[in-house]
Parts: sequence; structure tokens; C-alpha cells
Amino acid sequence: MIGDTSGQRCTYAAYSQLEHLCSHHENRPRAIRSVCAISLVMALAACALPAAQPQSSPPSQAALDALQRVREQYQAGRYGEVIRGVATSADLAGAPVGVQVEAIKLQAFSYCVSNYRKLCEDSFLRILQIDPTFELAPNEQGHPQWGPVFRSAKTAMTPAK
Repeated sequence: MIGDTSGQRCTYAAYSQLEHLCSHHENRPRAIRSVCAISLVMALAACALPAAQPQSSPPSQAALDALQRVREQYQAGRYGEVIRGVATSADLAGAPVGVQVEAIKLQAFSYCVSNYRKLCEDSFLRILQIDPTFELAPNEQGHPQWGPVFRSAKTAMTPAK
């Protein structure tokens, strides 16, 4: 729902999807409660994001800097920072599709290696909503954690015949 200007519909949908995941949060470990909170913030923030800039627009320097920070955090194994950085960066949210897709892909990978399969799949679904032609690179497709999750997201986005 990125760029959805019907705020109330988007906010309700985001809340209702996460309500089940996060229900009875007081009985869950702190890490799960943190992921629930981050996910809710991310979902609600997506409701208020502007639509992606046209593909022909060059990315702003701020967007390129934010993407570089995300790359460095990912390479350093700081997956929580990747997840939070992508979820909260207005510069990335308003960037051209290619920049958004790369940032969200690193966020998806971070969720996968942190054993948050559903959030990983949700990130891949978000990518496929932005860019339905997106494919993982050949060296990424066979990864034991995110390869199967991406294929599952791709299948979910394929209309039934």
C-alpha cells in the first residue's frame, strides 16, 4: 500500500494485519515484541508515504547516502539497523524505484537471516508490488533462507489461472 492516500483504509489494514501477529504480546519474548512494534511502525509509515518518484528521476543525494548506510550496515551484520533504517527513512521511501527495491531487498535479507520468515516474505511482497518484474540475482536465488521465501512471495503474487 505504499503511496496509498486513502489513509484510513491503509491504517486499518496495517493495524488489522499486525494485530494477530502481535496479540498477547506481553506473553512473548522481548525480541518478538520489538519486531511487532517495528513492524507496526513500518506498516503505518507506509500508509503515509508519497508514491514513488518516476523511474526517470535521479535519486537525491540523501537517498543515495541512506542506501549506502543500509549497505554498510548489512555488510557489517547489523541487521536490526538495516531493518529499522529502511523502515524509517523518508529519503528511501521517496527515492526512485530502483533505490527503494535495493533497500527493501536488504531489509528482506536481514529479516530472513534474523529468522523472521513472515516479515522477510512481506518485504519481498512489497518489492513485487513496487516492481512486479523483480527477480533475485542468480547468486541470491539459491540462498537457503531467502531463496525459498522469495519464491513463495512470487507465487503469492501470481494470479490464479
